[in-house]
Amino acid sequence: MTNIRELEIRGAFNIEDFYTEELGKNPPIIQSRYLHSLSIINGEGRIDPRHLTHLLSSCNSIFKLSLDVEVRRLPEYHYLSSNLTYIKLKRCKFEEDPMPTLEKLRFLKMLELHEEAFIGKEMFCCGQAFANLESLSLKKLNNLEIWTEVHCNPPRTEDGQLVVAIMINSSTFIDQPIR
Repeated sequence: MTNIRELEIRGAFNIEDFYTEELGKNPPIIQSRYLHSLSIINGEGRIDPRHLTHLLSSCNSIFKLSLDVEVRRLPEYHYLSSNLTYIKLKRCKFEEDPMPTLEKLRFLKMLELHEEAFIGKEMFCCGQAFANLESLSLKKLNNLEIWTEVHCNPPRTEDGQLVVAIMINSSTFIDQPIR
């Protein structure tokens, strides 16, 4: 099973699921260079951020990461695969702004934060962050009040048009190129 390209973990997630001893390694399927897509889904449960960090630190080859689970804190960027091009975060309930971590992923092309992925009030994007980002989607982040962008490279189509998809409180929605 070490040649599997996509892995979806559904339901309860405990560190014991991956350890044979108290401080063991992740199983070969997680460490496989063939694993390119990882999804963790548990709409009713929560993952200890330390467990998620341990798991993701072994996923060096993944390009696509989807988290649909309460985790409260995003692992620091050096625990995430540097190959990530697509990230979808849903119901993570991050209390701290995830952008300072996510903007360090230099190959990231698509970023989606949906349905309480972030429960804070302010997000900040600075510098030349997200240089390769082609699509940004923020939907149903009900507590978000302030989105601050300073000298960022917002996503654009091939002909240079800005593309943004934002639905913050189910009332504001933009999902088309802006000239």
